Amino acid sequence: MKKRLMGLAVVAAGLCMLTGCAGVHTDVLASQTASDFQLGPRYAIVRSPVQGANADQARYEDLVRGELNRYGFVDTGAGNAQYVLSIAYDTRPASVGVDAGDCLDGVCQSGGDAGFVWFGRAWRHTLTLRFFDPASGDEVYKVSAASRDSEAGMQHAAPYLVKSALAQLPFARYQHWRVKLHPAAIPGGAPRLISVEPIRQ
Repeated sequence: MKKRLMGLAVVAAGLCMLTGCAGVHTDVLASQTASDFQLGPRYAIVRSPVQGANADQARYEDLVRGELNRYGFVDTGAGNAQYVLSIAYDTRPASVGVDAGDCLDGVCQSGGDAGFVWFGRAWRHTLTLRFFDPASGDEVYKVSAASRDSEAGMQHAAPYLVKSALAQLPFARYQHWRVKLHPAAIPGGAPRLISVEPIRQ
């Protein structure tokens, strides 16, 4: 019976990765917000030397700009910014577990020995946004979003991570959050938020 359940879980995960699930979830970790962090100010995006040579960097920045516009933020470039924004992203191999509803930072408690490793390779994608005060250099707000899929590149995950990291601005009171999204109706479109729930420690 146990082997049969594991087999069904592997098949279900395979179908999900191949055809797309009805919902996608990400895990969000936010720092405590500085008391003077304000919505709607001017900001400037800064790049590291490595990011400057990355052809995908501009796409990620455009996704972030689009979400920040909803809060009244305006990218004015260096010299006239109230905040300096750093955008960092990372992809690394990860194992896949059966989601039993209790997940934190992309790790799901499946109960018993129901976990399994995807027969291909699973990848964990992370996006981190950090807002700095340009005058003092102090970090005033930081938020990270993480998700898993079967893609080695971050192109597919990027819209979900950006939407999740900026689902609330700022995330307040709780540090850990679970964001659920519905895939975009059209290729290249933005995913739609389903729910934003705190994960209480």
